[in-house]
Amino acid sequence: MSRWWNTQRVQGRTARRRGQPRVEGLESRCLLSVTINEFPLPAGYNNPTGITTGSDGNLWFTERSSDKIGQLNPTTHAVVEFTTPTAASQPTDITSGPDGNLWFTETGGGTKNQIGMINPTTHAIAEFPTHTANVNPVSITAGPDGNLWFTETGQGSSRIGMINPTTHAMAEFPTPTANSNPEGITAGPDGNLWFTENANNIGVINPTTHVITEFALPNAYSSPARITAGPDGNLWFTESLGNKIGMINPTTHAIAEFPTPSADSFPYGITAGPDGNIWFTEIHVDQIARFNPTTHAFDEFAVPMVIQTLNIGITSGPDNNIWFTIPAADTIGQAVIPTAPVQIATTTHLSAAPNPSTVGQQATFTAVVSPQTGTAGPTGSVTFSIDGVAQTPVTLAVIGGREQAIFSTSSLTAGAHTVLAVYNPQGVFSGSSATVRQVVNLGPVVSDGPRILTVQRFGYHARPTRLVLTFDQQLNPATAQNVGAYRIIDPHGRTVSVLKAAYDPVAGMVILTPARRLNLHLRYQLIVRGTGPNAVASASGILLDGAMSGRPGSDFATFVTMANWVRPR
Repeated sequence: MSRWWNTQRVQGRTARRRGQPRVEGLESRCLLSVTINEFPLPAGYNNPTGITTGSDGNLWFTERSSDKIGQLNPTTHAVVEFTTPTAASQPTDITSGPDGNLWFTETGGGTKNQIGMINPTTHAIAEFPTHTANVNPVSITAGPDGNLWFTETGQGSSRIGMINPTTHAMAEFPTPTANSNPEGITAGPDGNLWFTENANNIGVINPTTHVITEFALPNAYSSPARITAGPDGNLWFTESLGNKIGMINPTTHAIAEFPTPSADSFPYGITAGPDGNIWFTEIHVDQIARFNPTTHAFDEFAVPMVIQTLNIGITSGPDNNIWFTIPAADTIGQAVIPTAPVQIATTTHLSAAPNPSTVGQQATFTAVVSPQTGTAGPTGSVTFSIDGVAQTPVTLAVIGGREQAIFSTSSLTAGAHTVLAVYNPQGVFSGSSATVRQVVNLGPVVSDGPRILTVQRFGYHARPTRLVLTFDQQLNPATAQNVGAYRIIDPHGRTVSVLKAAYDPVAGMVILTPARRLNLHLRYQLIVRGTGPNAVASASGILLDGAMSGRPGSDFATFVTMANWVRPR
C-alpha cells in the first residue's frame, strides 16, 4: 500500500517557533565540517515535500497541504509561493524538465490526479489529468528521451507514466507485478528509467520499447522507497523498513545492501551529492546521512527539529550543498558540506590531424578528457595554447560517447609548434593537461581532396534537426554551401530536401538544415557529392575524397542514427 500515511501521522505535531533561520552545528560525535541550516516557510500549514534545483538556479519545492509550489533563492533565502489552479491537488514530487520548466505530481484524490508544470520565469501553471483516476502519481523525473516519467502507486494502479513536455501526450505502462506500488523513479546511466516498488522490487523500463523488468531484493519487507543514479554508474536506493541503503548495477543487475548505523532510522529520500557521495534522509531519527559509494562509510548529521519530521525530499542544490524538506516544521533544510569536495582526477589526451601538415592547411586538435574513476563525464572547458599563446576556451561536448573539445587552425607557419591543451574543470573534477608537437612543412596545400571527419546530429523530437559535418581542410565556400551537394534519404527511400547548407571556415564545418525533422529513432542515409557538377571541393579546387582512398573525386556515404546524436546539456 502507499506510504503516505507517514504524512498524516505527523500533521498534528507542532513545529518550532518561526523566526530567523536556525543554524546548528553537528552533534558531538560528528567531527566533520557539515552545518545544518533551517529556513522556515511563510505562515500556514504547508507541508513541503519534494524539492529540486530549477533551471533558474533556485530551489523549487512542493507544498502538499497548502496546494502550492514554492521557490527559494539559495543566496538570499527569499521564499515565493504559487498556488496551483486545482484545490486539494496535493503537489508531491517535483523535477526540472528538459524544457526548462518545473514538473510536479499532484496526488489529490479522484479526478484530481494530475501532472503539473510551472514556468520558472512567468510562474504560469498548467495541469494535465492522468488517463486513469485514483492512480496517485508520486515521483517524477526527466527521462533521457526528452519526456517526463512518473510513478503511479494508487490502489490497483501500479503503473509507470510518461508525459511529453511539448505535446502533453501521456501514456501509462502497467508493471508486471500487480499492486507493486512503484514509488521512486530516476534516469539511469544506461538510458533507461529505474524505479522502486514497495512490493520489494527494483524495476527498469526501456523508454523506447516500454518493456519493464523487475529485480527482487534479497530480503523480504525491505520496502524500497526512493532511488537515484550514483556517481559510480550504479543505481542507489533507500530501504525504509530494511533500514539499509541498496545498490543495483544497471548492467549485471547485481544487488548489494548496506545497513545504516542508526537502528530503525527509516531511510527515505536519496540523492547524489556534488561531493561524490550519496545523501539520504532518516525519518525516524531526524538525521541527514552521507554514504561513500566507494568505501561504504556512513556519516549521520542531526536535524535540529527532532519530532520525526518526515524529511522526504532531498536534492543537490545549485550552491553545491544539500537541500531537503522538513514537512511537519514547514521548513526547508540545508546541509552545508565542506567547500573542498572529493576531487576526481582526470586525464587529458591531445591528438592532432593531420600531423605533419603543410602551410595553409587546416590542423585540427582534439582534446579528450576522461575521469580516472568510473563516474559521469567531466564538465568544463579546454584552453588550447599554441607556442604559449592561449586561444579562446572551448566548452566540452559529448562526441562519440566521450567528452571532447576541438580546435582548428590553418594559420600555422612552417616549423615545429608546441600545442598545449589545459582542462578547466567544473564541480568535483580536477584539472589535467596534455601537449602535442605539430610539424608544419612548406609545400602545396594537399594533393588529396577534403575528407569528412565527423557527422553529428543535433535536435530531437519537436526541436529542429541539424547535421554538422566536420572536414579536414578548407573548402570552396560555393561548393560547400550548394544544397545540391547533399542528399538525405529516409528509411522508406524518399529524399529529404536540404533547405540550407552553411559553411563555417574557422571551425571547418558545414551545417545542414533538412526540410523536415529527422526521427531520432530511425536510420537515414547521408550522401555528400564528390563527383559531378555539385561536388564539394577544397579551397584549391580539389574534389572531395569521400571514399577516403587517397584519390579525390568520390562520394561520401554514411548512415545517421541515434549514435550521431549530440545530447543537449
